[in-house]
Amino acid sequence: MQDGFEFVTWQYTYDGKSVTLGHYFSSLETAKEDFAKRAGLINANRMFGETDLKLIHSSLVNYVGLNGNLNYKDEKAIGSILEKIELIVPEILRHEKLEDLEMVADDG
Repeated sequence: MQDGFEFVTWQYTYDGKSVTLGHYFSSLETAKEDFAKRAGLINANRMFGETDLKLIHSSLVNYVGLNGNLNYKDEKAIGSILEKIELIVPEILRHEKLEDLEMVADDG
């Protein structure tokens, strides 16, 4: 890496005497997440990936748009979930802005 930092997480070999299979990251946050998963501090099976979050976001937006019977409490709860997803995957908001400017096709 040029002019910056590179973070690496390692996995111990089977005998526990050395490390192997380094994962390299330019982002400290990403490296910390990888470390937590590989160390077993976080159950990776209980996490949603970026593709999962995009699908959930799109489905919730469609659900709210098609369901005229949502009460205020449910709509507010769904809005909160959408905001959390948008913080985790900022690409969603960038894509929506491009849709508004008609620079990309509307995903629906």
